[in-house]
Amino acid sequence: RTEERTAACPDITNGWRMAKVAIIGSGQVGVALGRNLIKGGVEVIFGGRDVGKTSEKVHAALSEVKVLGVTEAIAEADAVVLAVPGPPDEAGIRKMASDLGECSGKIILDATNPLSPFPALAIRWGEAKSGGEILADALPQAKVYKAFNTVGVEHLSAPDGSVSGCAAPEDMLVAGDLDPAAKEKALALVKAAGFRPRFCGPIRYARNLEAIAELWIHLSAPIIGDSKDCWGRAFNFGVFGTTTE
Repeated sequence: RTEERTAACPDITNGWRMAKVAIIGSGQVGVALGRNLIKGGVEVIFGGRDVGKTSEKVHAALSEVKVLGVTEAIAEADAVVLAVPGPPDEAGIRKMASDLGECSGKIILDATNPLSPFPALAIRWGEAKSGGEILADALPQAKVYKAFNTVGVEHLSAPDGSVSGCAAPEDMLVAGDLDPAAKEKALALVKAAGFRPRFCGPIRYARNLEAIAELWIHLSAPIIGDSKDCWGRAFNFGVFGTTTE
């Protein structure tokens, strides 16, 4: 199965793996993705509101990485990975977008989930738009993709399948802008991070990816959400069978 999955994942990078990526967020998710992107041949910088605190956290794991303010890091980068806690309300999501500064022409990989407070950790079921859709609407000059949000940090740290026990690389669901060139670049970065990118369609499908994320979170611990079942944190939702991509 490993050979089949690897063969089905074409080389989509076309040399763009050397792009500079700004990671906004210095938590476990941001650091894990930063480490994997560097391993995949991508130049990575980090951006944070408090450069000193961000540097301390990032350099504990990635000592040589450059750390700047949020807007300065994004200005230097070709693409952005948004790896911060996702606000559940539209005003909060739009402020998060505004705080990024000038993003025209940037590829934005949105790893956030708009979750309500613990222990419910529910997504925006009663609202018309997902967090990813609102972010894309707030950044009309950027190319926004929902990605990296449907698994735990364990999988983000080891996308080779060693956590879930599945064939490598693990699948990563992506939804976003349909521009062919931007889509190719976004999927190239997902692949550079060690995953098998599986494009689901336009950004409206961010609502489905956020729902999958909620399900994963609720099944990962019995104290979260309404489910009393606990599957642990090693499982992942993947794509099996033949597709036409």
